This record gives sequence, structure tokens and C-alpha cells, in this order.
Amino acid sequence: MSSRLLFPSVPFCSLLSPSPRLLSKSHTTIQLHRSPNFSHLLLPIWPLLPSDCQFDTCLALPATMTAKREPAVPALTWMSLAQSRGPGMTSMTFRDSDSLRLLNITLDHGDDDGGPKDYDDEWYMAKKILALFPPRSMANLAPDIRGVWISKSGEILHTTTDEGVVDFDPPYLPSVTEYGLPSRQPTIPVVLRSKLTVVKRIAHGIDQVSYVDPSSGKRKLATLKSAFKRDVVGGGLWTDIQALGCLPPHPNIVSLLSLVVEEISGLGIAGFTMPFMCGYTLLHQQAPWSFPQIWLHELIGAVDFLNLQGGIQHNDISTQNIFINTATNSLVLLDLGSASQTATWRTGGKGYAICPSSVTSLSVLSPEDMQKAAQSDVEHATWAVASHIVRDPSLRPRCLAERNEMGRRLRNRELWVRHADVELDADILVLYDTLIAWTIKRRDGPLPCDAPHPIALPGYWREPPNAEADGKACPSLSWLRPPLSQLDPDRPILATGRYADEEPETELITVPDPSRGFPQPLLEA
Repeated sequence: MSSRLLFPSVPFCSLLSPSPRLLSKSHTTIQLHRSPNFSHLLLPIWPLLPSDCQFDTCLALPATMTAKREPAVPALTWMSLAQSRGPGMTSMTFRDSDSLRLLNITLDHGDDDGGPKDYDDEWYMAKKILALFPPRSMANLAPDIRGVWISKSGEILHTTTDEGVVDFDPPYLPSVTEYGLPSRQPTIPVVLRSKLTVVKRIAHGIDQVSYVDPSSGKRKLATLKSAFKRDVVGGGLWTDIQALGCLPPHPNIVSLLSLVVEEISGLGIAGFTMPFMCGYTLLHQQAPWSFPQIWLHELIGAVDFLNLQGGIQHNDISTQNIFINTATNSLVLLDLGSASQTATWRTGGKGYAICPSSVTSLSVLSPEDMQKAAQSDVEHATWAVASHIVRDPSLRPRCLAERNEMGRRLRNRELWVRHADVELDADILVLYDTLIAWTIKRRDGPLPCDAPHPIALPGYWREPPNAEADGKACPSLSWLRPPLSQLDPDRPILATGRYADEEPETELITVPDPSRGFPQPLLEA
């Protein structure tokens, strides 16, 4: 049963799509199908609809762009470590995930000893600032504001437009050659950032985009992950691409579609695309929550594939990084930006500390430490599943290390009590028994460092090229874009943040061209 309706597009756009340029200015015709999960989002137009109508797909939008169970774009995301601005003053830099503007927020907490002491405190300080500076405060700021001072009650004390208050160094973007992906890997397509049209802003650094497939000439959808975080070559995007570029295909692990090159030098990797999937992460699944047995077996299979076949550990398994593809009703593991190779357990060498990202020397592990390290992803996965099903606030970790501790705690059968709003296709203790059996099997089985097909994750150790060669300043790659509330509905917006009719023509190049700007990525592998 479906119905065709005609009604004003403005309320519909505000509820279903943050990209209203796809719709006409006055009205839009839509095709509606059955789906019971987000009727509450349509309250302003609900009285206009037939009683038998429920929603899933809109003809005026790409077929996969639905409002069902999709996360909202967060207001601000933590981008830098805290800095002291004087007694009782702590400053942190955030990025507005809507316009991608950098904003420095200084909290006057009135306590000489109130600043963060370690990484966990940094994390809590960021949460404290965001609690005092909610999205509605962001909406009231002028676009050129770069710094805000707030009191411990959340009152804005004063603001500044001075770019110098922003504590953020633009990341260096290595070239395709510098990534040095294995020759055995089929050629990975490379696309200019200016050739991607943003369809939807999904989350911080994640956009749904469309592009013209060179093989078919047809426009297709993809998911873009951008490289504007500070740890591009310190884990983060570098490691994500290294891992995805080397991993054999697996149905329950996200895959790499193309590398995205910035338009200034035409060489530096500014992000990558993944095949677009319709669905949601476990973190954003709406009640009533669910977790069928098949998802657990798919998660176990994906983790074992990474650990025991590829010899790498994910290190960041969480409900945020577990995606449910609703088209196939299957689980997909996301985000390998924190992954590490386990061969160093026996050989030592250099690697990245995860929190915060920094180069460190890796010692050879003892047999006991190897056994403990081998359980890390298993413990993370156990915690992720339990936190989703049990939904006990006490299972929320302060940091990555606490996920391991909680994963070990959750071996206690008494902690597995299903939340009343969670729907399962088996008793919760069946899932518990499966996880315990997996834990024992991994404890008594081969170690990840002895994987038959180990994947190397080379770190980026070299110094980037001189950003001020020939006396020219280094232009940082701009990520600024109009906020959703100010988008022109009739002009496509590109991944560069500019409208399509404003974007200069740019071509891919294979050799440095100083006239195109600095820094020029290194070409030698």
C-alpha cells in the first residue's frame, strides 16, 4: 500500500532532509511506503496523511536517504588538548560539525586547580564545556566568531573574531605515493574533493556524497570520511586507509571505495569514500532496541578475521563503530583509524599510542602480556554488545582502557539482565554463553601476532616538507561551508564547502606544481 501526496516542502525538508536543494521551492511529490519507525518526526504534517500511510522512501530524495534512525549532526566536536589561559581558565578548540568552523571555547571555572590533569580529564573537560555551551548557543554566534569565553554557569562573557585564539594546526596530507599501498591491491580510484556533491551531513567528518562513476557515467552515492582532524598521520585517517587498503574484502567490515585528493596541490589525500549503506549505528538505534543472534555471530566473525587472519587489532570496537545495514540486515564494523598491527608484540619497533595519538617505542611483549593483549578486541566487543542490551549507565567507560575492564567484568553472568525495551530473538543468556565460549576459544587458540596473512600498518615517521618553502606561507585546506540553515536550495554544495557554480576547475596531477600552493606532498615512497 502506498500513496502519493502533495504538500509544502518546507516542513518536510526540515524533518527529513538537511539538503533541501534536492526539492522544489514550493511543493514536492513523494512516494510513501510502510515503515513504522519514525512517524514521530512528522508531527507537523501528520494530520494531512491517510491513516494507512507510514514512511520509508521519498522519490524527491535518493532512495537511501531516509530519516529513520539516522543520527543528528552534533554541534561541536573536540579538536585539541586543553590549554591554560590563566588561573582558573581552561581553553579547548572545537569544530562546529555543521559549518566546520573552528571555535575556541575558554571556560572560567574559577578554580586554580580546575584544569585537566591527564587524557581522561581532557575528555571530561570537553564534555563539561559542551554541556555548558549547547547547540542553541552556537546558533546565536556570528559566522566570523572564533573564540568564546563562558562562565561556569554557561553565560557567554565575551567573544572574539581573532583567528589566533584557535589552537589547531592544519594536518599534513600525504600523497597517494606516500601511502604506499601494496602493489598486490587492485588500483584504488582517486577522485578530487571538488567532484563530490554533498547530499547529506551525517556526523562529524562523515558526509553522504554523490559522484559520477567513470565506468558507467551514472551518479552514485558514497560515504565520505574527511581528514580535518589533527591526527591524520598519527593514527586516524592514515591508519584507516592503510588497513582498508590492504584488507581482503569481508562482508562485515567496511570497505574502501576511493581516495579523495585535495584541490590545492592536487596530490594530498584529504579523505576517502566508502560504499554508502542505508542504516544506523547501534549507538543511534532507536527504541525498541534490538540485537539478533546473527549480528553477534557477524561481529565475532569480523573481529576474528581482523585479529587471526590479518594480525591487526581494531582497538575501538563500540556501539558507535558497529553499523547495521538495513538493506541486508547485517552488521558492519567501521573505523579502523585506531587499528594496530600485532607483529610488533614479538619484534618491538615503533607505533602509535592511541590516547592521545603519538609516536612511541613498542617493547617486545612477554607471553603473559601477549595473552592479555589478544583479548582486547574480544573484551571491547563484549562490552559493546552488553552495553547495548543491558543499557546500564554504570557500563559507560571513561576511556578506551575501561572498555577492557568492563569487558572482563561482564564475564559475570549476573550482570546480563535484558533491558525492558530491548527485543531479542533468543534469551539474553544465549548471547552471554556465545560470548563466553568465544572468549575461551580465543584464550586457548592462536595469537593474533601469529596470523597467517599479517597486514603491515606502516606508520608515518618522516618530517613533512617545509611548509614555507620559497618564503611562501602554507595555505591550509579550507573546510568551511554554509550552515544548513543558510544553504541555497537551488545550488549543489560540494565537499570543498563551495557551491558548484563557485568551484574553480581543478585537475588531478602526478608531479608537484609549486604554483598551486604549499605544502607540496612528498612523491617518494
